Amino acid sequence: MRACHDVRLHPRRRHREVRPAGDQARRHPRHGRVAAAGPCRGQGQGDGNGPDRPDDRRRGSRARRPRRPHRPGRRSGRGSVEDRRGDRGDGPARRPRQQGDGERRLRDAAGAGRAVRAPAVQRPVRDRGPEGRHGRFHREAARKLEGPLMARIAFIGLGNMGGGMAANLAKAGHDVRAFDLSAEALDRAKAAGCLPADSAAAACDGAEVVVTMLPAGTPVASVYDESVLTAAPRTAILIDCSTIPVATARAVADRAAAQGFTMVDAPVSGGIAAANAGTLTFMVGGSAEAFGRAEPFLDVMGKAVIHAGGAGAGQAAKICNNMLLGATMVATCESFALAEKLGLDLQTYYDIASQASGQSWSMTSYCPVPGVGPETPADRDYQGGFAAALMLKDLRLAMDAAAGTSADTPMGARAAELYQRFVDDGNAATDFSGIIRMLKG
Repeated sequence: MRACHDVRLHPRRRHREVRPAGDQARRHPRHGRVAAAGPCRGQGQGDGNGPDRPDDRRRGSRARRPRRPHRPGRRSGRGSVEDRRGDRGDGPARRPRQQGDGERRLRDAAGAGRAVRAPAVQRPVRDRGPEGRHGRFHREAARKLEGPLMARIAFIGLGNMGGGMAANLAKAGHDVRAFDLSAEALDRAKAAGCLPADSAAAACDGAEVVVTMLPAGTPVASVYDESVLTAAPRTAILIDCSTIPVATARAVADRAAAQGFTMVDAPVSGGIAAANAGTLTFMVGGSAEAFGRAEPFLDVMGKAVIHAGGAGAGQAAKICNNMLLGATMVATCESFALAEKLGLDLQTYYDIASQASGQSWSMTSYCPVPGVGPETPADRDYQGGFAAALMLKDLRLAMDAAAGTSADTPMGARAAELYQRFVDDGNAATDFSGIIRMLKG
């Protein structure tokens, strides 16, 4: 074996076989790159300057590549492309070209081929990724980064629900032009930061968004035909938050689409307290494009904004939900009335039923018994909350839809009969949980 080689066992060879150390690859201790070994090269050669050797320009583990014999010496300056290509071995190893550290590589127009660094792009904007079921958290993060979109909003209908909804839009910084037939409602809206308008058409003039919150299908159709579709710009997004028949919602949406508007039906769940607090649930019907345009404004007024499907789907979801709510409230009131007659302490019964299979929202979140469970309208003599007349309206809508589709809904029908009787007894403005009084007799 030649003297310039250091003989040692090589770990990748079988036992007792030897390999010159100079024939092994060496890893630089600082940057970790591997230098391929050459024949007859002593250990330590080619991996940087040593204390006893002059500067030989052998940087790191990259040994200097010999120049071809026919090449002239290196000229001063950058030289030609071919010259630079031949001298690549002289310089240090270049960093691999890759995107990193949250930055983008751009080409500088002033100097072709020269890479420059652009400012870092925040990750939720650069790569939002999959958004999950409703994507609410990703969308909220993106809007926080991109800034709020302030818009001119026409809000028509400032009743118990609409007043709080309009106030939350104004609180978020939107320019809200509000209209209602009630002067008192207009005064409350003005105090909440809205600008009162003289008419529905005046509110819609120049609006980017139109929101309506009206008591029934007939006024909704009238306001859209006579004011909204004639006064609002075609670029406005139309949002109807009223609870109306599915057929009416689809008919109004069709007329709006025929005139070039984008519209959604977005009825709500949650009651007056949720409207004031901005924690409503919106069930939205319309195209995906329409939903995307309406969602940022609905987010301001609600805690959940769910796309239910095409035009009218929001109304369909709302009446099905409220039919279930009406029936379960009646059943909850019946169970408390029976428990009391059987001698059970009502707080004890609540503690059991709220953690057993009979648990429901009507039991745990809206208990119809005063002093039991969380605070509800029952603790305020059944005032405020969701009026029995409105529950009856929703149950009637559900029964009409069931008749139109030949659906069998015996529990919903019985709940509608009971609430009709309760309202007829003079309890239209009483909270719908007050029906427990009638059931107790």
